[in-house]
Amino acid sequence: KSKYINVTKLVCHTTSTTNLVNLEEVIRKKSFDYVFHFGELVGESYCEKNPQRTRQINTVATYNVFRLVQQNDARLIYNSTSSVYGYRENPALLVEDDSFPRENMTQYRKNKIKAERALLRLGKQHPDFGYIALRPATVAGLSVRMRLDLLPHVFTYAALKNKGVVDITDQHHYRAVINIDDLVDAYMAILNSDRWRNGIFNVGHHNLTKAEYADEISKIVPLEQKMVEAQGDLRNVKISSKAFEQGFGFRASRSIQDTVRPLVELLREKPDLFSRDNYYGVINMPVEKFLKLVGLNQ
Repeated sequence: KSKYINVTKLVCHTTSTTNLVNLEEVIRKKSFDYVFHFGELVGESYCEKNPQRTRQINTVATYNVFRLVQQNDARLIYNSTSSVYGYRENPALLVEDDSFPRENMTQYRKNKIKAERALLRLGKQHPDFGYIALRPATVAGLSVRMRLDLLPHVFTYAALKNKGVVDITDQHHYRAVINIDDLVDAYMAILNSDRWRNGIFNVGHHNLTKAEYADEISKIVPLEQKMVEAQGDLRNVKISSKAFEQGFGFRASRSIQDTVRPLVELLREKPDLFSRDNYYGVINMPVEKFLKLVGLNQ
């Protein structure tokens, strides 16, 4: 069941955004008013290993979606990422107009930035085109297609599986996080708004250090923080969601405890739920790297 849609009226079309013929056929049926574009590759590790495929899907095919939605008079909500902000030495709350550092420009970040810029150009060329690009914080919380390899889930999983020990690198680095249900509510706030607002918007909630996230999770699962050497993830970022709050009247509300508690309950009931299938479908990195993150391959 869903509180958002009547699933009895849901029609599914299976295709690829790289299949331009099929994509045009689906979009030109014009049986919708809004298009949410989520059909991209995610994860720094995968995108770095597959740069051409990342460009083909996250830049070229994404632009085809933008163009077809504009040509068929629908409104677009594009799911970008707050990862575009990269690493900041002394992070302040970042707003949508802040520049992007050129250092450590990963394939994932680079192609997201290119897609955003293409969308802005298309919007300038066609002033009647309604578009929004959201830059969500790291999305956490139990869902059907959740990722276990995101920071709040990694800490929670390690606390449950690694005898309460959570390995932390760069414990003073910041991360922005939002609960999956808050993010869906943000999408609905756009649809329910009485006035459309074109542009790019951050959408997040928590801006804490890694150590602070561990402290919050420890209120649900006892854990001990163990400081270890960095493993290559250099993000250090805080984002402001003030523009989205003012534009659409929505503010995220769910706590870190609200976010991880359902995962804890699920894993206590079914402790081998993810490991029995070798983490298929829930991590976007090599299994060995994930196991190292949660301290299980030592």
